[in-house]
Amino acid sequence: GSGEIALDELKMMLQDLPTRVTMASDLVFSDNDAERILEAFDEDGNGLVEEAEWSQWIQDGLKRSAEDRESFASMSPLAGKLTAFLNAIESLILAFEPQ
Repeated sequence: GSGEIALDELKMMLQDLPTRVTMASDLVFSDNDAERILEAFDEDGNGLVEEAEWSQWIQDGLKRSAEDRESFASMSPLAGKLTAFLNAIESLILAFEPQ
């Protein structure tokens, strides 16, 4: 509720993701993955990911084409997991959009 995500909260969220999002059932993030994500997303270096930083990354990722996302996914196992995460979010958004 603080508008910021600390490392322990990020780890819990990423570990809980497969139980909450059907499309992410095979998505397993390690503690090391969470540490690397926090480091990459923490633009101001305060050891936290602000809601704006997290939301901006998701928005930017969803704007990319499927080809761009797949190209990113091929860069590393973590990039592949992040791409799968974005794809799951996109599927959820589409599922809740009015037809």
